[in-house]
Amino acid sequence: AASDLPARSRFGEGWGGEGVLCSVRRASKRRENKAGGLFQHPARREFRQVVIYSYPWVLWLLVMNAKTLAAVTVFLDRDGTLNQDSGYITSPSKLVLLPGAAQAVARLNRAGIRVVLVTNQSGVARGFFTLAELHDIHEKLQSVLKTEGAWLDAIFVCPHHPVEHCWCRKPNPGLLDQAATQFGLDLTCSYVVGDKDIDLELAHRVGALGVLVMTGPSSPEALKAMESGKLNVGCVTDSVNEAVDWILQDVMKKYDGERGSGIVVTR
Repeated sequence: AASDLPARSRFGEGWGGEGVLCSVRRASKRRENKAGGLFQHPARREFRQVVIYSYPWVLWLLVMNAKTLAAVTVFLDRDGTLNQDSGYITSPSKLVLLPGAAQAVARLNRAGIRVVLVTNQSGVARGFFTLAELHDIHEKLQSVLKTEGAWLDAIFVCPHHPVEHCWCRKPNPGLLDQAATQFGLDLTCSYVVGDKDIDLELAHRVGALGVLVMTGPSSPEALKAMESGKLNVGCVTDSVNEAVDWILQDVMKKYDGERGSGIVVTR
């Protein structure tokens, strides 16, 4: 049971007023050399050989933009953004990724951008599943992503009930604050991708750019909130893959504005 877990278990911070960090895949080996970090992961060797030698401009792009891309973090919602939102996901067998979601994460990985999952999972507090079962669900998620050469650098979870009014439940910024502390992030250089209005509100609260994906049951409500002027987002897309298209283009535009490189990123 979750209550039997030690104070610092495999779930990270354990129970408490601040969220739970679980299923972390540390990126220390991949980031030992930030300038060449894109080549540290074994899964990237083929990409290195095929793309670099076939397209010399890509090498120039990677070298010139390594520091810029390493400073960027994309925070992803889970249910309705990466996987189908079919209610409470209580077991690994109920986790079904949306089409193209794994490939979208892989594209961010290959670009050297940190990818972090942030998700509200009040089903733990409601007794629908335990922290251990939630860990197994996220192990399944990482396993499915791995088949496409993708991974999440970390997963931050709020397991609390809404009535607890905790600081880590989105749209409160607690989960992003924890990520910023752990990785030394500037949250204003980040993006928050989600299908709900709370994801967009979270982006606003930390000074990040919000990206709305119309892939969840709450997406139309979030779109109405945006159209009424209640929420300010950078982009509205039909999928997380299209969201990644826009993010990569936006990062390059910012770089172009700073350095005048004239770089254009296409699919």
